Amino acid sequence: MTAITPFDLYQKLKKPRYSDTDKKLWEFYEDSYFGGQDYKEGKYLYKYENESSDRYTYRLLVTPYTNQCAPIIDLYTSYLFKKPIKRVWGSLDKDELFQMFLENADNQGNSYEQVMKRSATLSGIYGIVFAFLDTPNFDTNYVTSFDIQIKNKIYPYMTLMEPEDVLSWGMARDNVTGKMGLSWVKIEQEGEEAKGWMSDNSEQCYVVIWKKDKWEKYLLNKKDSSAVLDKEGTNPAKIIPIAPIYNLRGEELMEGLSDIRDIANLNRLHYCLESQEIQIFENSAFPMIVVPVQVNEDGKQDRTLTVGPGYDISETPETKSITRYLEPVLGSLDKISAAKQRIEKLIQTLAQLGGVATVEGMRNFPSGEALKMSFQALNALLANKAQNIEDAEYNIIRNWLMWRWSGDVAKVDSIMADIEIEYPDEFDIDSLTNDLDALQKMINAKYPDDVVKAKQKELLALIFPGIDDEQLTALEAAIDAGTINTMAALAKAIPQPPQITPPAKMPPDNMGNMAPQEGM
Repeated sequence: MTAITPFDLYQKLKKPRYSDTDKKLWEFYEDSYFGGQDYKEGKYLYKYENESSDRYTYRLLVTPYTNQCAPIIDLYTSYLFKKPIKRVWGSLDKDELFQMFLENADNQGNSYEQVMKRSATLSGIYGIVFAFLDTPNFDTNYVTSFDIQIKNKIYPYMTLMEPEDVLSWGMARDNVTGKMGLSWVKIEQEGEEAKGWMSDNSEQCYVVIWKKDKWEKYLLNKKDSSAVLDKEGTNPAKIIPIAPIYNLRGEELMEGLSDIRDIANLNRLHYCLESQEIQIFENSAFPMIVVPVQVNEDGKQDRTLTVGPGYDISETPETKSITRYLEPVLGSLDKISAAKQRIEKLIQTLAQLGGVATVEGMRNFPSGEALKMSFQALNALLANKAQNIEDAEYNIIRNWLMWRWSGDVAKVDSIMADIEIEYPDEFDIDSLTNDLDALQKMINAKYPDDVVKAKQKELLALIFPGIDDEQLTALEAAIDAGTINTMAALAKAIPQPPQITPPAKMPPDNMGNMAPQEGM
């Protein structure tokens, strides 16, 4: 049998199961959630035809990204963990190693509860993440008893892995239960030494293949496309120590659906409309000028004229045109604003948040029955997500116990029989329906002002979950002053963010005109 060459081994190991399209989508969802500089560097702003690189870079600089993806995922997570999760650990309540795990689940100081909350957020972004269980390296000749493990805090810890870190896997049907499960998995090595895998800047990486009886760690060198076996060892847990955490299940095994799979594209369109608004404001402050082209002594066109935000329109002398100004049609601002509002409403609908009123939605306040239907849809979505996390927790704890008891299935089964994990299947969002409906009826029935004001203040944080302290103070002051007596007025009273003022100096336009200097 011919031995595999380092080059062939490299080609075999480096190829992931997922496609380039999958990877780009995960990066897009991640950037859409975190926003900031990563979103700008992702260049998700659509580039105009024949637009110069300098002008495009300038638009990237001044266009704000109104993040509508993060609040949706964060709101879902807050609802999932709003009530304490019921976890009955049975005999594990007296297991010192397990108690250490609950307090520091990821070996980075984060509790088990914190890691699970984080997994809910990440699975909402990517559609699926993976909980990998491993133990710190230790000398098996030295660690001969649980007492030594407890003294040195040696126990299986959990690492959350993004979908692109799990390069490939195999599935097989269990001979006893008949269920499909992992037979092997190929992952990127967790830790500092493996950061940058599959990136242009990394020259080396580690890939680990886990099987039920052993593991193999390979060192891959991208410079010469070679791979060698670095380390190997037995797998004491006798299982594939990784558990998928689904957000919403897809059609295929190990496939999850992101909460923002449709919303992120709408948010991107909203971002591009923001850029158009800024350009119209710029051109209204600095109108473009139309002038005849000046010809110098050499017969060449003089292109030194620079006006407005870096634009001028020149005509040949034969046209005999006069110098004149062109101003943008400001009516297009209304169309852009209306388009942004439609996008925001569609995002709420896709996120099943039609009943969780936003500033714009409050201007046409829905009835309590309409809110109830919207909340029922949201409740069903949350219940689905909660069931997936609950299932994942059972798998995570079982994997932890298989590490703890070195693959003793009978021992683990007896412990698991006393464990109960229960996420809620109904969420405390329907009560908001009744509160909002009651407030509207109080306003319509002309209840005493003090009663209405007290109720309005009580519901501010529920109606506007993302409101900051400054906006909350402004709303409470407006309520006290009596300037808010309808739901529409409540919406309009929210302070608006400040307008963005573009820099005084801008790059040249497509025709090579230099930007106006400050003070011109």
